Amino acid sequence: MGNTFKSEGKDRWALLIGQILMGFGEIEMFTYRCLEIFPSENIFPSVVNMRLSGRIDLISNVLKSKFSEEESNKMISLLAKVKDLAKKRNLIVHNPIAWKIFEDEEGNITDFKEVIRSLKQEHKFMHFSDLESLHRETIDIIPEIHNEYVKLESLNLCR
Repeated sequence: MGNTFKSEGKDRWALLIGQILMGFGEIEMFTYRCLEIFPSENIFPSVVNMRLSGRIDLISNVLKSKFSEEESNKMISLLAKVKDLAKKRNLIVHNPIAWKIFEDEEGNITDFKEVIRSLKQEHKFMHFSDLESLHRETIDIIPEIHNEYVKLESLNLCR
């Protein structure tokens, strides 16, 4: 067995999880802003309680109807990526950090690793390195969304 049962430590997990959640707070802010200014009608009070994925679908549809494909493609693509990232975020928000036992085909224990493990679906889990990747992807997408939002907002004002 190659594992030394090394723990990443709860503080390291907590720091990344906190930063990811703060990043998603910024992302969610942009979805609310989009729903405030891009639709022609005042729909914000009706959609404010929608889940993130529903807001993203609605924003994508509004952008498709309000802007040309060339103008809206980048933001729609970024929002689709956010939907995928949100699935990973949901795994960390709703599940604990636990030890996962890895076995080979004969049932021999091959490794122990600290993971965030789904309580509902045993095959779904996230290693610390996956959490680091999610953190990078979340932090990297925020300025891209901001830039696209600003671009679309300026186009919207010119119409």
